[in-house]
Amino acid sequence: MASEERDQLLANLRRLQLRHAANRIDDLLREAAQLKLGHLGFLARVVDTEVLGRNETATNRRIHEAHFPQLWRIEDYDFKEQPCLDRKAILDLAELGFLDRCESVFFLGGRQKPPLGRPRSARLRRRLSRPLCPHLRHAQGSPGLDGR
Repeated sequence: MASEERDQLLANLRRLQLRHAANRIDDLLREAAQLKLGHLGFLARVVDTEVLGRNETATNRRIHEAHFPQLWRIEDYDFKEQPCLDRKAILDLAELGFLDRCESVFFLGGRQKPPLGRPRSARLRRRLSRPLCPHLRHAQGSPGLDGR
């Protein structure tokens, strides 16, 4: 009976195109038996497996479609090349903890020659004098959907 139920569950997972859960159904059933999970706990594990699998697939697809010449991870970066970089601060930024703390992050460039002898400050002033989003200024003056 259990084998028939397992086969039916596997067929239904495949029919619903839950391939990540279908591929791991035996492991999930074994874990549920070992941990003595109830129906809700088992179902939560099945859904979690599918969600994590889809997220991983989507991430891999995006990386592939980006056509990066080489994949680099922050852990592989040689901080000795840039001794002025604070390794701990960069790794903290990579974890995106500043978002949870509602903090802003600004990166300021070092002392380099401006391109083609053009003063950097003049170029920056010109860039900052333009509206960041010209449509935003237009939208702020127009009535909303409710006519106000």
